[in-house]
Amino acid sequence: MSTKMPISQEAAILECGRTIRPYLAELVGPWHPPSADEMDHDLASLLEESKTGRNVAEPIMKILTSHETTTAWTDRFLQGQYSNFNPLVGDPNILTPGKCACPGGDYNWYQQSSGDIPPICPTHGFQLNCG
Repeated sequence: MSTKMPISQEAAILECGRTIRPYLAELVGPWHPPSADEMDHDLASLLEESKTGRNVAEPIMKILTSHETTTAWTDRFLQGQYSNFNPLVGDPNILTPGKCACPGGDYNWYQQSSGDIPPICPTHGFQLNCG
């Protein structure tokens, strides 16, 4: 029997799962099991399942902490939460990136410079909503 996490912690883990997806290839690559593609697929499935009301925070955390690099990224995200989050490098206070999100609710991407064009959601094929 799993314990119920506080809603704020659960929400933060779901947000982390949405936000790490665009960076998995860079953080993990295709070489180490699970691969970035496997992790992305599993995260997308769990995030979709979260819409049914099922608490998926624990299995998402298991995926997020399955590699040293994703564990460090996750820790940094959860410590900084959402405020001025710069997901890869640098001082988060220097740049306030624009957040873009899939209308399907399972994919976030942060614009790092004004010339960056948001990707298409790999799960749904939707254009991301920015702002």
